[in-house]
Amino acid sequence: LDARLSASGIAEGWQNRCDINEAVMAIQMDGALVDLVDLVLHDANMNTRAPTHELARAAAALRSRRLALQRPAPWPLSHEGVASLAGGLAPKRAADERPTPEITVADEIEDEVDPFAGQFAEIDALIERTGRVLRGEAVSTRDRASLVYQDDEGEEEAEDQWFARLAELERLPAVQAAAYAWQSWRELRLHDRKPWLGLIIAGAVLRARGVTTWMLPLAAGFRQAGYRGRQSIS
Repeated sequence: LDARLSASGIAEGWQNRCDINEAVMAIQMDGALVDLVDLVLHDANMNTRAPTHELARAAAALRSRRLALQRPAPWPLSHEGVASLAGGLAPKRAADERPTPEITVADEIEDEVDPFAGQFAEIDALIERTGRVLRGEAVSTRDRASLVYQDDEGEEEAEDQWFARLAELERLPAVQAAAYAWQSWRELRLHDRKPWLGLIIAGAVLRARGVTTWMLPLAAGFRQAGYRGRQSIS
């Protein structure tokens, strides 16, 4: 692919088209619809109507993909890189201050271990909260958010665990490592307000392993694949 793109003279255009399509499809995977033409016009500062919330999310996904491609391949897989791609700041904790998480060896990752347990637990919690609201009981904003999103402390711990798993995947082939990295990302619900970020990280794994120098359009392939794995309610 790299050799054909280099000789074609359309490499940058191909990558730009892949990035825009990928941003739209990644948002669709999260249950939202964005018109590709709207994203193209928004990216060119030629909006014909007011941007929607979904369009703003697609634009954020597009910016993150471009940032990941502009920087050296290993950078998106660092704490600083993940934080920057998520649109935030790098963690203030030094490397030696981070707790040592329990490492899950790649061979122990299973695809079909009670895949719906987490979803049912979240649905039960949501039903319980709805019942409390109908009974007139007070429900704090923090309680509402915790049913869908992790708090900052929980997300930091999950991120530390993911980086530990990533180190364990070094001995696997590149494509398998990228698949496990994305699966672990989804299982740990990292940055679940930005579900498209996991696809960028998977593409960064392929780049870091030397499979390609480009950011591949993984969402397009995922939509046509029969495998769906575990889904998080977001």
